[in-house]
Amino acid sequence: MLQEDSLFPWLTGTENISVLTRLEPKRFKNHPMYALIADFVNQKACQMSYGQRRLVELFRAIVFRPRFLYLDEPFNFLDEKRIGLVLPFLQGEFMEGINLTMSNHHHDDFAFIESANVYQFDGLFPVSNIVRLR
Repeated sequence: MLQEDSLFPWLTGTENISVLTRLEPKRFKNHPMYALIADFVNQKACQMSYGQRRLVELFRAIVFRPRFLYLDEPFNFLDEKRIGLVLPFLQGEFMEGINLTMSNHHHDDFAFIESANVYQFDGLFPVSNIVRLR
């Protein structure tokens, strides 16, 4: 998932999920995280707030269940309440069989993902120093 918004603005949230995952809505509407987007997922992306769009993007990434999931600044545009609602879906049974890599400038966000290996790098390219924080 990209740091920047990656929904097609002329499609609804449901269409954005279906087009990129090739999942029929009936297959993903039963996912427990769907409740977080149910109120606005049928709106066109251009009519959603940035936070709503971000939730749709996170849902799309999680419901797709890729072998490797890369999330770049996944909590952009989300307030603390919404982050707290999303975090359970980034660990435990929802991440079984998925190798999750997340980049984030807010170290506190990683404290809530118990199974995470947290690394910090110096921000230079090429990377010259990586430190494991836990």
